[in-house]
Amino acid sequence: MSAEVVEPVDVRDQLTPRDALDELLQASERLRSTGHAMAIDAVIAVLDWVRREHPDVVRARDLGCTRDGEELTPELLDHLVAEVAAMILAEARHLSHLQAVGQVGDAEDALQDPVLHDAYRAGDITATHRAVIRRAHDRLAAREATLVPVEG
Repeated sequence: MSAEVVEPVDVRDQLTPRDALDELLQASERLRSTGHAMAIDAVIAVLDWVRREHPDVVRARDLGCTRDGEELTPELLDHLVAEVAAMILAEARHLSHLQAVGQVGDAEDALQDPVLHDAYRAGDITATHRAVIRRAHDRLAAREATLVPVEG
C-alpha cells in the first residue's frame, strides 16, 4: 500500500465566521448602494424627461413666464422641474410628496457630482460614505463662500 501525501492546510487561509460575516455584510452594502444608485438614475431620467417633454415646464420656458412677478431664472426653472418630477414620482411610486422630493434631491446631488455617483453606483462607497462626503463638500462650499479676499 502506498501512503497518500496530504498537504498541510494553512488555517490562516480559511475565513473565520466573523470574517465571513464581514465579507457578506460588505457585499450586501455594495449591492444596496448599486441598487439605490440605479434608482437615482431612474429619477434623473424623469428629471430629463420633464425638462424636455412636460407641457407646463416647456410652456413656461418657451413663454419666458414669470412667477409672482419674478423672472423665470434658470434656478426657478430647475425648481419647477424638480416639483413636477416629484409629483410624477409620488404618483407613480405611491410615495408621499416629501419622499419624492427626497428622491429628486438625491438625483440632483448625483448630477452635481457624477464622480461620487459613479463610485456609489459601482459599490465602491456606501450610502454612509456618500452622505459624509456630501456634508463635507457642503461645509467646504459654505466656508469658501464666507472667505473674503485680502488685498495686497
